[in-house]
Amino acid sequence: MKMIKKAWWLTLITGIIFIGIGLTSIFNSSLILSGIIIIVGVAFLFAGINSIVTFFMISQKGEGAYGHLLYAIINVIFGMLLVISPAMSAVVIVYYLAGWALFRGIMQIIFGMKLPIFKKGTIGSGIFILIFSVIMFVYPEAISDIIISIFGFFTLIFGIIQVFSALKLKEMSKQTLIV
Repeated sequence: MKMIKKAWWLTLITGIIFIGIGLTSIFNSSLILSGIIIIVGVAFLFAGINSIVTFFMISQKGEGAYGHLLYAIINVIFGMLLVISPAMSAVVIVYYLAGWALFRGIMQIIFGMKLPIFKKGTIGSGIFILIFSVIMFVYPEAISDIIISIFGFFTLIFGIIQVFSALKLKEMSKQTLIV
């Protein structure tokens, strides 16, 4: 605890950085959106590559395996599009996500029908994903604004908490421990 108290200023710097990211998310969402787009693109790229590698490592290709491979390839393509062109508008990104969600929802329902052991949960999640994809297609600008605003709000709150924690640690570091 003594070392943590001495490093109160690191917590303060962390808080200030997160406050800056939060305020930037709220007031300059395009900058934050570009960064998020690249991160999400890399995540989709790795998820797709992982699924492709897994597909080829599995010796027995059961029902739905080639659908899984198609899903993996779509993840890779989607990830590459996001990483290569992060300046795309938020509306286009939401449409991409809505298209991906639509495909994923349909695949969930198909898998649920083919795998009776997971029928209720898989079909239910597929329906939920389909509904979400329709909402994204109908209200793309609202969805992107909501996502960035929620991110900014929580990041701002986290930063404020960090600053208060740092000030408390600074205060505690000045106090002597009486035994």
